[in-house]
Amino acid sequence: MPWRSLQSAWVRLVDALVERRTDWRQLQHQNDTLHLFLLAIAYEEGVHQAQSMAQRLLPPMTGQRADHGRLWFGASALRTLWKQYIRATAFSTSCLDNVPDHEEQWRLVERVNKRQVEALLAAAANDSSSSTRSKLPFTLVEAPSRATATAGSGVYLQGHARIGAVVAFYPGIAYRAAVWSHMPGYPHVAAQNPYLFARYDRVIIDAYPQFDVERALMDVPVLDRTLQRLAERLKASQEKHDWWASLHPYAMGHRVNHPPQGAPANVIPCSWTFDLGHIPPNLLPFIPNRRFDAPRVRERMAVRPWPAAWTLYRRWLWDWANDETVQPSLIPGLVLVAMRDLQNEELFLNYRYNPTALERVNAPDWYWQPDAEAAQRRWS
Repeated sequence: MPWRSLQSAWVRLVDALVERRTDWRQLQHQNDTLHLFLLAIAYEEGVHQAQSMAQRLLPPMTGQRADHGRLWFGASALRTLWKQYIRATAFSTSCLDNVPDHEEQWRLVERVNKRQVEALLAAAANDSSSSTRSKLPFTLVEAPSRATATAGSGVYLQGHARIGAVVAFYPGIAYRAAVWSHMPGYPHVAAQNPYLFARYDRVIIDAYPQFDVERALMDVPVLDRTLQRLAERLKASQEKHDWWASLHPYAMGHRVNHPPQGAPANVIPCSWTFDLGHIPPNLLPFIPNRRFDAPRVRERMAVRPWPAAWTLYRRWLWDWANDETVQPSLIPGLVLVAMRDLQNEELFLNYRYNPTALERVNAPDWYWQPDAEAAQRRWS
């Protein structure tokens, strides 16, 4: 009986610590979703409607009269709104009743972004065929960056994109938490790879420009053939290419630079999951993400010349450790959404590095933290 009481107390303590540890991260997740929600409203119904929604949310949360003049959709205004939202929700749960449900917000974001994602894929298909001109009011090009003297190249939007528009894909191979150990360089995956991006669901997107094609094969013929042909073509060119960016002009989210000191970001990342069953077949080759396929790894385990008992044990251990329901038709990815109207300018994305990791490893000279509080919450 004493042992059970001690065990129960330990479980409660762990639960409390876990809850305390994840509260701030979840709060930042809700914060980012609210941001995307308002951007989706601005894109779908206009900036004035989004401003009205922000005004409706702000007074109940803060108990103060909102300042209409500060709710224009620029980075500083949004930061003001988010900070007020954080302060209110951090110490009061009643105000959450005045905020649209998290899932409701996300459904609107998905609905608005779905059409735009398909439009980007269609534009990529048109560009590859050269038979018709893209209907999008913008395209992306890579050119010398204006961020810093050592920034190298950056991504520029040529044309016009409205606030809330999906302007780029963040390409790469998606690794679920269960298969992190299979990432190149594990456990020090970020040591030589600056092209990693983590979603809130713990999926890591690896957009390293040159990669082992075998890792990206999913036993989906149209997707596998696309990468295999691309790899063969680029390997024969004798030049070092960015394989992901070579897919099409809109698969360049990983080439977008961090904003220069004191300048705000103008795009924000948004998790996106491609559903192969709901995308027109002619657009499938232009999906710029792949899912690391655990079953393929399991099959490769089976053919290695280990003793039978050891092989069976490894396979059992693999199945136990990777007991997750993965729908084969879903591919996790990321898109970049415009935080304001964009016109013939360079794109900037807040990398939001983990502050704790930067205590162990020196940050690059060009990196600065636009919002230290948000970064701390994101990685808490």
